[in-house]
Amino acid sequence: MKENWAHTTFGEFVDCNPKISIKKGEVVENCEMEDINIGYKFLYPREGKLYNGSNSKFQNGDTVFARITPCLENGKIAQIKGLKTKAAIGSTEFFVFRGKSKVSDNEFVYYLSQSNLVKDTAVISMTGASGRQRADLKALKRLEIIVPKDINHQKRIASILSAYDDLIEINNKRIELLEQSARELYKEWFVRMRFPNYQNTKFNKGIPEGWEVENIGKSIPFQIGGGWGEDKKSAIYEIPAYVIRGTDIPKAKFGIPNKDIYRFHKQSNVKSRELIEGDIIFEAAGGSEGQLLGRTCYITNELLNTYGEKVIPASFCKLIRPENNCSLYLYYFLNYLYETGLIETFQLQSTGISNYQFEPFLKFQEIIIPKENLLLEFENKVLPIQREIALIGKQNQELTEIRNRLLPRLISGKLEVKA
Repeated sequence: MKENWAHTTFGEFVDCNPKISIKKGEVVENCEMEDINIGYKFLYPREGKLYNGSNSKFQNGDTVFARITPCLENGKIAQIKGLKTKAAIGSTEFFVFRGKSKVSDNEFVYYLSQSNLVKDTAVISMTGASGRQRADLKALKRLEIIVPKDINHQKRIASILSAYDDLIEINNKRIELLEQSARELYKEWFVRMRFPNYQNTKFNKGIPEGWEVENIGKSIPFQIGGGWGEDKKSAIYEIPAYVIRGTDIPKAKFGIPNKDIYRFHKQSNVKSRELIEGDIIFEAAGGSEGQLLGRTCYITNELLNTYGEKVIPASFCKLIRPENNCSLYLYYFLNYLYETGLIETFQLQSTGISNYQFEPFLKFQEIIIPKENLLLEFENKVLPIQREIALIGKQNQELTEIRNRLLPRLISGKLEVKA
């Protein structure tokens, strides 16, 4: 064992589900499982929620750790940040971890929780009915670990890893501002109708002269369901390609690929479904409770380059290939429908799965099509934004990979950190 490192147990080193006083019926900030963005460190609060006496409770700096399948296996772990009040509440499916006074540092506890040693122990301890299995906190507390004795040593280790997460957070804020600027431009021009030279434009029943109202299907000359293929190569399923699922959209739209889904497909399926710049992926089935379908991802060359090979949408998604110069306009129109909840009009909820009535959507959803020159001007303003978002996302992916390589070596002491 390294000098100045000590044997202990997770329960002796970490304050698990620390006591926090909140009165039942009190309205406090809350954070839910679906708010955790896997791979990102911080979890920020939502608006207030009524405390019912059974929620998990935490404060700034605490680590929330998913205890239920599949959230645990997927890595739903985050550190609470940005609370305006002393404490907040969240999912009952969170374990809450905190550093102990004079024993452990909050930041180090977060990175320790992210280690495979802790995560794998939690997964192995899971019990319960299939699909609702939960980790056993007692088993986790018994886990034997080796950690730095000195809190300052823990802080030095955590500060190295935090430097990468801080850069990722800065990049996330840049992406958020870029995405917001594009959304606002769409709303300014096409919702508020304050497009260039709007003062000199004649309007008829709220529609600018020369613009057309049509069913959205007319603007989509090509659309097709995605594919899934097989996990092993065969004479029929011979073409390898990555697959973007609905669950991958939130990250993919910001330039961050998920390279875990790499499968083999029929040549004909890849030929008709391989993504190119300007395509839009539309989530048409699946989702989770409370999660609307209709999430979308705009495809840029920069995003495709991060995969390095052919990419297709998953079978629960649609590939949309709009007309020239209409792609980004259509993408932000779909985003606007999603943001306002109007996208839900064509969603059907059945037992265990949601389905989107895509054909009726194409036939009955109306869209206003501006003049060609305005579509081109919008495309020219927004495309560079999409490219920049994808490039920043690529930077985040690289930072994440470096951090993930360093984490096990630093947490275990294999990589020495000098005072």
